Amino acid sequence: VGTLDGGDMVTELDYEEFLEALGRCGLLKYDEVEQMQAADKVTAMILNVLGRMDVTSVLNAATLVRAQCNFNARRDSRPLPGERDEEYGKWLDCWSLLDLSDIRDHPEFNRELFDVLHDAFAELRKIFPFYCKSIAGAENARDAELMDMAEWLVFIRDCQVTSKLFNRGLAQNVFITATSHVNRAKAVDDADRQMAFYEFVEGIVRCAYLRENYSAARRHVPVPECVSRMLDECVLPHAQRDIALEIRKLLWSDPGVLKAFEIYSPPLRAMHETLAIHRPRHQQLAGTPSISMEQFIDLLQQKGIIGDLEVRQESEVRVPKYTLKVYRSVLTVAKARWSFVESQREHEKEVGTLDGGDMVT
Repeated sequence: VGTLDGGDMVTELDYEEFLEALGRCGLLKYDEVEQMQAADKVTAMILNVLGRMDVTSVLNAATLVRAQCNFNARRDSRPLPGERDEEYGKWLDCWSLLDLSDIRDHPEFNRELFDVLHDAFAELRKIFPFYCKSIAGAENARDAELMDMAEWLVFIRDCQVTSKLFNRGLAQNVFITATSHVNRAKAVDDADRQMAFYEFVEGIVRCAYLRENYSAARRHVPVPECVSRMLDECVLPHAQRDIALEIRKLLWSDPGVLKAFEIYSPPLRAMHETLAIHRPRHQQLAGTPSISMEQFIDLLQQKGIIGDLEVRQESEVRVPKYTLKVYRSVLTVAKARWSFVESQREHEKEVGTLDGGDMVT
């Protein structure tokens, strides 16, 4: 073939031969990297020669274990049996707002986590509005759609979430993390933060993950398993629910209640109109007589309705006194406020609202 000392033509390369030589070197250099095709090996060698990528970077990129998750909730999921399309749509909207990208194994756990949360979604939508009103009551429907730090901690306490490893301080950190989304205005102070419904769901996921994985000495527990355990053992058995929608359905479907509304409509309407007339004009909704929460509470207090009263059962026949029960009637200011808030019509479609962005007065 000729000598190899650089003195003959056979030891020189024209351009095409130069390319081929680089290609051959690439195939040899990366021969043991089974993840690389021939084109990948040749391209890597070219980048090495041009100084645009070193060998370590090539090997790291070629052998990286990538997350294999092509789950698309709107494409790959279906409503639960008996779930209305409207409710299913709200769940999809909620899921799309969750940001769990900083948690280990994301997005591989998305498919399984989606199913775990989907099963609990209806109950979580009842739980969230209850705790939004747990501290001294809400002043209006807007306040009833957002949860502050104190209300979040009441939820954590009721559900018995804390443990030796997961304490109250970590629960507070979860609240801050969950309410730090780029699509929400940044709070001036942590005490001013408020949690929308989707952030509440995300907070539950983060709490569940930290409860099981905060200690490095314990085995790593996958996110779906953590969340399923916390929902089954803590949240669903112990959290209190808001039953506002069930009460509304009862009030406007029960024949006896509707009959009472009909019979007493004239004096009730006159009372409402009288109160509305005395409300400052700038507080009135256009063309609609309305009363304020303050007027509503004052009315109940003036009539002696707000308070705690006990009455012993009476009997028209002679019976042993011990058989007569004592009945208690209680209506607090807080409960009266809740009744006012939940009766606002504009609030019906937004119980457990996703972003807390609608103002209802």
